[in-house]
Amino acid sequence: MSKKIIGIELALMFLILFILIKPEISGFVPKNYVKNLTYQSYSGFLFKKEVTRYPIKVSIKPLEGNKSRINFGIAGEKYELNFGYMPLNTSSMKFIEIKNENNLPSKIWIRVYGNVTDLVEVNNSNFTLGSGEERKINVLLNATKLGNYSGELDIESKTPKYKPLQLLLPYI
Repeated sequence: MSKKIIGIELALMFLILFILIKPEISGFVPKNYVKNLTYQSYSGFLFKKEVTRYPIKVSIKPLEGNKSRINFGIAGEKYELNFGYMPLNTSSMKFIEIKNENNLPSKIWIRVYGNVTDLVEVNNSNFTLGSGEERKINVLLNATKLGNYSGELDIESKTPKYKPLQLLLPYI
């Protein structure tokens, strides 16, 4: 009888831990996409959660006639992912550098939202970043459909508040 109670208590404890460490930040899906770089921070019971939100936009146009010269309109600002004007069936890559400035490792998720989602590839969208560690993220936009596209790229992180909890990072 006592083994059954211990088993139930352990199952409840794991269920509570799973709810507390789930990767989504309150099931966050933006309803309105940011126009400027935005930073949000949340402090939970066991983890600190942060979201950096980058606006993304691109206008994909057809090539006109038999032009041998193509004008790209790629913007180089660090506070947005503006791919400007791109000819159809081309691609362009931008980079985002992130650094974990926390004293403990952080779990990182990168998500893309909006009608631009199907056009964007991220080289690594789920990883752990050690304390003080830096990583360059490649954001590739494939101009496969004509039109104007927008949305946002979110970098979400979850950092344990207590050192023993860092052992859970691979499982969240």
